[in-house]
Amino acid sequence: MRLFASLMAVGSEVERADTDESEISSLFTGGKENWIYSLTALAAPNNGTTAYSAPAEDIDTAAYDMYIDNAMALNKTIYTSNQSYYFSIPCSATVKNADGTYSAEKNMMEILFQSSSDELGRYTGTTVGGYEFGEEWFENDGLVNTISAKAPTNAQSKDFDANNIPKGVWNVMPTYHGDHMSLQGGLLKTNTDVERLYTEHLNMINCL
Repeated sequence: MRLFASLMAVGSEVERADTDESEISSLFTGGKENWIYSLTALAAPNNGTTAYSAPAEDIDTAAYDMYIDNAMALNKTIYTSNQSYYFSIPCSATVKNADGTYSAEKNMMEILFQSSSDELGRYTGTTVGGYEFGEEWFENDGLVNTISAKAPTNAQSKDFDANNIPKGVWNVMPTYHGDHMSLQGGLLKTNTDVERLYTEHLNMINCL
């Protein structure tokens, strides 16, 4: 989504250089910055996730961007438009333990995420590219670290303030109490509150 919006705004210099002008897709020519009014990232691994911190092969799949090094490299190429509103909704379904680690909130988190959540909640290390991730990455939604879902590292961001919603800045909404499936309505743990969340969020955007 973020890459698509960036292409709409500024296109791709590489594609323009390597493709004849008569054949290039308008996807890569830019000039459409005002086509996108707002973007909202939902529990998105903007900066990757520690669940994918091991070395990755160069394969063209969504998993590629889940690796921290790859996600942060991609972030450097993505343009943030000062003509669009940006929002993110991070999620968390973990509880902080006495020793500072985090564990899955069992009554909230889908069972398929619980073991990975516990692992993320105590996992520190260094990526192949040299990025060090510490305890600030512990809190998670079972798949994505909460800190990663807040905003891309290379972009301006701020906590959401209903009285100050600027364009060109990631407005980080309050962390949603739910796991990675909660914003889709859940899987085995049905989330009936999500319709209200989206209605309120879209009403807010429509009033900007």
